[in-house]
Amino acid sequence: MDLLLLQNMSVILITAVVILLIFNKLKLPSMIGLFLTGIVLGRFITSTDIITSVSELGVIFLLFIIGLEFSIEKFSAIKDYAVIGGILQVILTTIFVSILTFIAGAPLNSAVFMGFLICFSSTAIVMKLIQKKHLNHTVTGRVTLGILIFQDIAVIIVLLLTPLLGGEAVNLNTLPTVGLKFMVLVAILLIMGLRIIPRALHEAARTKNRDLFMLLILFICLGTTYATTSVGISPELGAFIAGLIISNTEYSHQTLSYVQPFQDVFMSIFLISIGLMINVEYFAYNIVLILVLACIVLFVKFVATFITGHVLKIPIKTTIAISILISQIGEFSFVLANEGIKYGLLSSDVFTMFLAVSIITMSSTPFLEKLTPRVVDLFKRFSYFQVDDELQTIADDEIPVDVLEDHVIIVGFGVNGKNLSRSCRNYNIPYVVVDANPMIVKKEKELGIPIIYGNASNESVLKELGVYDAKCIVIATSA
Repeated sequence: MDLLLLQNMSVILITAVVILLIFNKLKLPSMIGLFLTGIVLGRFITSTDIITSVSELGVIFLLFIIGLEFSIEKFSAIKDYAVIGGILQVILTTIFVSILTFIAGAPLNSAVFMGFLICFSSTAIVMKLIQKKHLNHTVTGRVTLGILIFQDIAVIIVLLLTPLLGGEAVNLNTLPTVGLKFMVLVAILLIMGLRIIPRALHEAARTKNRDLFMLLILFICLGTTYATTSVGISPELGAFIAGLIISNTEYSHQTLSYVQPFQDVFMSIFLISIGLMINVEYFAYNIVLILVLACIVLFVKFVATFITGHVLKIPIKTTIAISILISQIGEFSFVLANEGIKYGLLSSDVFTMFLAVSIITMSSTPFLEKLTPRVVDLFKRFSYFQVDDELQTIADDEIPVDVLEDHVIIVGFGVNGKNLSRSCRNYNIPYVVVDANPMIVKKEKELGIPIIYGNASNESVLKELGVYDAKCIVIATSA
């Protein structure tokens, strides 16, 4: 056992606990506390190679969960906002930042890469704010979600483009071999995704053995990641594909509940490892420049999103709220930044500056969101902007039909659960069922019963059931 690793991890974890307790009291984002943990310990921990290697699993699980949560149905419901709004926001931000960076003296490829880094926003911070403010079904929430979904997809494309921006030449002689490997991999993944994996998950679920099911999920995630990496595809994309494969099965919600703790732990270590890279002296010496650059980033992203909202003909007040919500730099940008260093697109000083600016923009989001009414009042002074009085809500025909409100959640579909569901149907009361027996779930789904597979004690399963909008939850399992 490596005692140095144990010592470093123990110090990191206890420091993180103390800092996160303080941040919780101050109602500040945990993500910033994790960065601060790394910054504080950076002067004392000299060997970070093992920690960095372990932290990369956080990125793998993050992409796996994004693939797991990706839904064609949900994407279709907000496709206009996601596609048009996402494309405009990403392209405009990238262009504005690239021009400014190029004018500042950076090479064109580095300038474009910096544009990519800054165009992404923090899904974790933004979605928590949207849920806290109950904006899920407003134009603000829907457009913001659409743009964030597009960004999640776009980051995969940028990861593939990064080696080309770094000047890595495409070897035409190896293309036939790589192409053949890629086609074989696609064929294997299709067979696995359509036939083998759903069947394997079904059999594992039937055993009701939690360890067996969890180990199978981890094998699918890490095995797919290894397979894609072996043919030259990034591990991040491999993890995303693994998540997509499971997302099309009825076991996706339960899978998410098992994987989420791994992602939380390793992603926390990843964010701490980012903080370890920051040079405190450099940060303190350049604090004024860092604050100025943070303000420029916030302004540029605000303008790009504001233009996007104007093109989509979204009310001004709503556009302002969205522009403020996604004005920070996101967690995906740290993943990209690591790739940028690998391919020579970022120097160590620029990387440190970027991290510092990112932390400032992310820390400022909760405070800037509270200033939204003042920014709206400022825009009211200009006659050109016709500011609406209320944040508009999504029209009823634009809300997906599967959105449940004031419904009954039935846990267990035995005799009691069936009787209760029958009563709900007779009185036109919306309901949804959850059961841990895959045979029951498969059978009842074929009969048109709104039922999902999962353990109702898991948070991710409860969220999928719409627990926050439910009228009540009934435990109908057998004694």
